[in-house]
Amino acid sequence: MSIFTYMATPVPIKTGNFGSNSIEVESIEVLSEDKALVNGRVEIDSGLVSFEGKDLDWFKKSIVVFEGEPEFGISVVEVPSEQIIELNKFENAFVYEIQLKTAMNHQVIISDQLMKDLVRDKKLLDNLIEEADIKKGCIEFYCCWADEEHLPRNKKLDKTISYEEYCSSKYLKLQEKQYLRVEF
Repeated sequence: MSIFTYMATPVPIKTGNFGSNSIEVESIEVLSEDKALVNGRVEIDSGLVSFEGKDLDWFKKSIVVFEGEPEFGISVVEVPSEQIIELNKFENAFVYEIQLKTAMNHQVIISDQLMKDLVRDKKLLDNLIEEADIKKGCIEFYCCWADEEHLPRNKKLDKTISYEEYCSSKYLKLQEKQYLRVEF
């Protein structure tokens, strides 16, 4: 099962893959329930079960694929309007799914390298936020398991912080069903 991180902003931000060795997904060939071949050359663990019934074009845009061993990277995908309504978690109109390359590493032990990757991933996200030139309002984050997007968030975990506090944190850490509001 996959965990999803969503971000909502008051203005649009860039979408795509950002980081080292990221590639755009042009084609996907399903090899099995848990394997796929991307662009005819890169085999991935696909977790296709969690995407069952969703548009293949949406799936192609919603995965992060790196050629070779990536150092770090993120993918930012705009969430379709019908899914935003289903999420029903945000005040902001522009909602994105954020995939951190390091979040896709199923490592139990947090190594020094993994911590460095988490810091780099957040810097990539910070750059996108800065480029959007958000001056007022807030950025919202929400984290949940696949197929649990429609479930209510755990309001006990809701947290509001200032943009300065967000910037001073080294990496983005959210618990399952946690909502984080970053105010400007």
